[in-house]
Amino acid sequence: PLLSGQALAEELTFDAAVRFSNYSTVGNTLTWKTGLNWAPTDDLRFRGAYSIAVRAPNIDELFSPEQSAFFRPDDPCAQTEIDALIDSGDPRGQVRQANCLAAGIPANFVDPLTARFVGATSGNPDLIEEEAETVTLGFVYQPNWLEGLSLTVDYWDIVIEDAIDAPSSQDIVDNCYDSTDFPNNQFCGLLRRNDDPNSPQFNGLTFLRQQQLNIGKLEATGVDFAARYDWPIDAFNVSTTISGTYMDKLDEFFDPGDPTNVDPELGELQRPELAGMVGLAVGRDQWAVNWQAQYMDEQTLRDVEIETVDVQYGRNGFSDDVFIQNVNFSWDFNDSYRLYGGMNNITDEEPFITERAFPVNPIGR
Repeated sequence: PLLSGQALAEELTFDAAVRFSNYSTVGNTLTWKTGLNWAPTDDLRFRGAYSIAVRAPNIDELFSPEQSAFFRPDDPCAQTEIDALIDSGDPRGQVRQANCLAAGIPANFVDPLTARFVGATSGNPDLIEEEAETVTLGFVYQPNWLEGLSLTVDYWDIVIEDAIDAPSSQDIVDNCYDSTDFPNNQFCGLLRRNDDPNSPQFNGLTFLRQQQLNIGKLEATGVDFAARYDWPIDAFNVSTTISGTYMDKLDEFFDPGDPTNVDPELGELQRPELAGMVGLAVGRDQWAVNWQAQYMDEQTLRDVEIETVDVQYGRNGFSDDVFIQNVNFSWDFNDSYRLYGGMNNITDEEPFITERAFPVNPIGR
């Protein structure tokens, strides 16, 4: 505590922490943080923190045994893929075209594959720890003049160096040929091509290994927000909540040697720009009714890259935004018996056409 009970400083508190760890896999790590809380009045509190956070790879990421898998990414050396990248104005298009030619893939190459091919997934014992620089700034507002209301907003900025990630099969093949360090980058060693000129699948992808890697960097910024209001109406207790995240940036830098080679992820599958929850709860005596809804902004479909979706697919490459509603109730007869029930996915939303169970269960309502 620095100040307390002062004018414009009902509370001013500084905190700091440090942690030293030793791992048998990656050795010594050091994590530290600092934070400041300032409440100028009883109603309003500002908060901020700066930290250097470290995460060592876990057992599964390091030592998961090899398992068979099947993959079917779009071939980055197919002329249609190269043209889409160039037409979108992405500078990686020219790099990819040169690397594919250097690999012996002819110009105007057409992907010969008609089905998935075999591959493997496994852990990676060569992983090192990832390190994140994190900044958060926000406030909490709980006004005395309106009891039951709470508002919170937090801005966050995160940069993870040597981020531990399991790139998708599409990211693996793309980053092999988009790297200025071709073919010596860490992605090209994870795939093989058919080198038999007598094969109908000549030059096509024939094997791919998916595993955790230390990518160059991951950058993300966004805002978390939440509002809650509890109030009585006669004999009823009513509670409303709204919470969510607006993400402004989500960029992955797969190539540690090329900081200009950025892969934007925001807007791709499971990475919506805006997502949130809304809830309404009403209770009286022994019974309660709850309604919850989840919202997610539009996203591209599986294996569709946000940087080339307009050129390749247009609107057909996107899912619509989605609003998933659930309702449940409970009624306590006495201390021993309760009747309860509910309905999930009230409007019977369906999974996205490229998914088995996202963003809803395929069972439906």
